[in-house]
Amino acid sequence: MPPSRRHRLRRPARLDSARAWLASGATVTLRGYARRYGVDRYTAYDELTMLEVDLPAGDEQWSKRPPPIPRRARRGRDDDHEPDPTSDLPEGWVSWGGELLFVVGFTSGGAPFGTRIDEFPEDALPDELREARRLAESESARRPLGELDPPF
Repeated sequence: MPPSRRHRLRRPARLDSARAWLASGATVTLRGYARRYGVDRYTAYDELTMLEVDLPAGDEQWSKRPPPIPRRARRGRDDDHEPDPTSDLPEGWVSWGGELLFVVGFTSGGAPFGTRIDEFPEDALPDELREARRLAESESARRPLGELDPPF
């Protein structure tokens, strides 16, 4: 009887159990071993070769485990966000949601936060963005009342 799905055997106990299974005269296949002991087929191949079980040539594909896939970098870290080299905006500025933003950090979800161009002081604004600010101020003046930012 196979072990319950909650309690799996560790390798030494699994090999002892498999020896008893083989001694019983049962036909042991790679897939059957993997299902019986709740292991992947790479592990099943390794353990069946340890037990000197003759496996068909088709099971050779399970002899070498593929290299691990690198995990994605953690989101929300400032060093993960590099400026877009194709952008013609000055350093520190991004276009986000149709608005220009001076970025001071990133949320845990990766969204930038900072000061919008229409909130930025005029004297601290780079020359190439002064015209963009005038456009942003004129667009915010033309927004319908329902689209205004909430007061909080």
